[in-house]
Amino acid sequence: MRKNRRLGLTIAFAVLAGVTTATAAGAAPSSTTSTASQSANEICGYWEDRFGSSFYTHCGKTDVAIRTIYQNGTTSEGCVAPGRTFLDGKQKATYAYYIYPC
Repeated sequence: MRKNRRLGLTIAFAVLAGVTTATAAGAAPSSTTSTASQSANEICGYWEDRFGSSFYTHCGKTDVAIRTIYQNGTTSEGCVAPGRTFLDGKQKATYAYYIYPC
């Protein structure tokens, strides 16, 4: 898990900087767009807006499970549909990544 967290931070910083990253299969999601129908500015995977709100955008065509890591160190898993999902609720999300298809 520690390795994924480091990779996640690298990707999160790359996303904030607008850098395209590539990852190995089973690793944290990439910030690249995966389909031609996605906007050129669409960020796939975990990202934060300029106000600090956390989101996960799934650019595929099927539902996937993601693991969300929160500021207090807890995690949760859940399925998300294609498109943007707001992650912050009672807790502030600090990262989220793909784990398997739903």
